[in-house]
Amino acid sequence: MLAVALSVVAICAKPTPAKVQPKYKFDEEAIKFGIIAKPYLSYFLQNQYVVILDSIPFIAFPTFSPSFDVFGDYVFDSVLGVRVALGYSGQGLVYRDGNRLVSNQGLRGQEMLITRRLHYVTLGVIPQIYIDSVKQFCFCAGLKAGWLSSAKDRYYVGGSMDREVTLLGGEDSDLKRINWVFLGGFNYEAEYGLIIGFEANWGLNNILRGGDRDNYVKTISGGFNVGYNFAKLLY
Repeated sequence: MLAVALSVVAICAKPTPAKVQPKYKFDEEAIKFGIIAKPYLSYFLQNQYVVILDSIPFIAFPTFSPSFDVFGDYVFDSVLGVRVALGYSGQGLVYRDGNRLVSNQGLRGQEMLITRRLHYVTLGVIPQIYIDSVKQFCFCAGLKAGWLSSAKDRYYVGGSMDREVTLLGGEDSDLKRINWVFLGGFNYEAEYGLIIGFEANWGLNNILRGGDRDNYVKTISGGFNVGYNFAKLLY
């Protein structure tokens, strides 16, 4: 009987093993998601900045091309994060009547403008580096792939649209469907979720089908952006 009692005491006195703590603790504030509006200027890097139409030289200028992204961020630690972004990107330029730009005298007739618009659906994976402990300010750089959904030239005479020409027409189109873009910039997120930043986008490939080093077009765009982190509403 005494032996049984001693055995029970020994079992009860045996130390309980400590619980193993996980090496990584999930941080709900490491997740961000929302939308960013990008009222950017866009332009084309190309070998021909002047086109001749009906003996009139038209000169290429940047144009306003709004874009937006729906994004999801994850911050791995106090420094490194990653963003996955799905969105729309408008690219383009405007050709203006060169004769009117260089002339100091009024010309007969109404001024003609040509706007070239390329519309891309984009998907990007962008690494981020945070430089503050509260994860509000970061630099970002990465790649985006754009799929060309439509492309059009619009001709305006005297401020009114005269006609529209579709540039994307199946396999006979002069434009490639896929455009790879390198982007870089920075973002700052306020405590209540407002995001402001700057971003520049540089097209890496020639978007002309069958183009070469002497016949090329590459997209370029950039500007300030503004958005909101909706995850702030959850914690």
